[in-house]
Amino acid sequence: MEVFLICRYNLARSPFLQALLSSHFPKINFRAAGVEAIAGRPYSPIVKKVADSWGIQILDENSTKIEAIINVVSKSDLIISADSYVANKISELNLDVTSINCEDYLSDPFFIPKDPDGLTLDELTRELAKVGGIALALMRRHLGIKNKLDRKSTRLNSSHRT
Repeated sequence: MEVFLICRYNLARSPFLQALLSSHFPKINFRAAGVEAIAGRPYSPIVKKVADSWGIQILDENSTKIEAIINVVSKSDLIISADSYVANKISELNLDVTSINCEDYLSDPFFIPKDPDGLTLDELTRELAKVGGIALALMRRHLGIKNKLDRKSTRLNSSHRT
């Protein structure tokens, strides 16, 4: 299985997700790209610092623009986009690939991951944690693995039935 993680510039969110999801699902090939990436631009050293603090390793060194690898992306099994802006850019490419937008699964705007450009280390850590948690839950759901919240909400709903 091959999954593409797409954000805007491919400098923070998608490389972080690639490292995080690869560590949790080692049999799946995760790749990262950006809809407005500048090909070959080095990833942010702050992102590497956050990844190190989580005990995960950023797998690539430089950004990749989605159009440069469109043939590979079009053959992937799944695309996870970081936000609605990115999801809209991906839909303009008319790919016949299942696509999941992180924002579509969140009802509270506070939890929607922000584009991390220009954030402090603490702010970036929080935003990567948000997008990481969402992506882990979405990947588990896509694979048919129950999330703890799914079980809890099912238990809560069934216990409140009359």
